[in-house]
Amino acid sequence: MTSGIVKSQNTYKSLTYELDWQGNIIKSACIAQLNPLGTVGKDRLKIHLEIDDNRMLLVTVTDILTQQVLVYKRSIVHLY
Repeated sequence: MTSGIVKSQNTYKSLTYELDWQGNIIKSACIAQLNPLGTVGKDRLKIHLEIDDNRMLLVTVTDILTQQVLVYKRSIVHLY
């Protein structure tokens, strides 16, 4: 493990998105879809976040109901 200066970042954006003609984000990425749909008030997802050696924030999403891994170590954002 190494140490160093931690840079602060105040704004983040999805790595997958669509822009309008002015460069504004109009549609963010859908990371995982539930089947069957979730129920209000019931926990349904287990989310695991980690940062890799390239400072990429990775997510693993598991459906608690079905025990299915919906997303495995998918890059969400690059932390500069």
